[in-house]
Amino acid sequence: MVRAYEKDLRRIIVEEIAPEIDAEFEILHIGEHTVMVIQVKQGSELCWIVPTRETFIRRGATNTKATPEEIIQLHKERNHTRRF
Repeated sequence: MVRAYEKDLRRIIVEEIAPEIDAEFEILHIGEHTVMVIQVKQGSELCWIVPTRETFIRRGATNTKATPEEIIQLHKERNHTRRF
C-alpha cells in the first residue's frame, strides 16, 4: 500500500509541478506505524507552480503563496539572470 502511495506521489511530482523538483522517498517503520519521508532537494528555481496555477515560494521550512508583487519580482530576477 505504501509503495502505491509513493508511486502516485512520484507521478504527481513529475506531471503536475513545474519546474520539476528533485525528491527522495524513504519508508520508515516506527513502532506500529509506517511513515513516508519525502526530502525535496533545494533547486535553482525560486518558485514552483502547481495544477491550481498558484505560485508558491519556499521560506525556510514553509511554503507560502506568492503575492502578485512577488511573482513580478521573481520574473524580473529570472529574466535578468538569464541574460548574462
